[in-house]
Amino acid sequence: MKNKYIRWGGVILVIIVAFFVYRYVGDKMAFARIDKGGEPTRARQYIAYEKNLIDRYKNDIYGSPTPEGTLAQFVEALKKEDVTLAANYFIPEKVKQMEEDLKIIVSNKRADEVAKEMSNYEEKNCLGYMAKCTFSTYYVEKKAWSHTELILNKYTQKWLIESL
Repeated sequence: MKNKYIRWGGVILVIIVAFFVYRYVGDKMAFARIDKGGEPTRARQYIAYEKNLIDRYKNDIYGSPTPEGTLAQFVEALKKEDVTLAANYFIPEKVKQMEEDLKIIVSNKRADEVAKEMSNYEEKNCLGYMAKCTFSTYYVEKKAWSHTELILNKYTQKWLIESL
């Protein structure tokens, strides 16, 4: 009976070792294929995406040293209907989407309304240890809160809008 357990334990151990060898060799072959111009794996694609995103954060020239300053700059750009500039006050991964959204706001003649709402926040809640700041306003007629969240770009020490 004892030999049966030892035999099955050995079989399971061989299967586990074979699996890890297969994964290791497979990854090595995939990286070698990429180095020779082959298709990138998901891991390589993710690594390239992350590196590109970090570069975009490091080279971001927009924002202000204070969250209030970034919000004011965004509002001014929106009042001028400069959607490209206004969108650049967002975190890099949201710039393109926000530019499209802001174009819709401007085309619907709501830029001044949105700018006015963004200028009149009632509460400010900043969490320094998280480098995050939230501006909030409660609209009685809508019975709803509006939140604008900003984060500190750790590479440039400037605040960027994360969400409206």
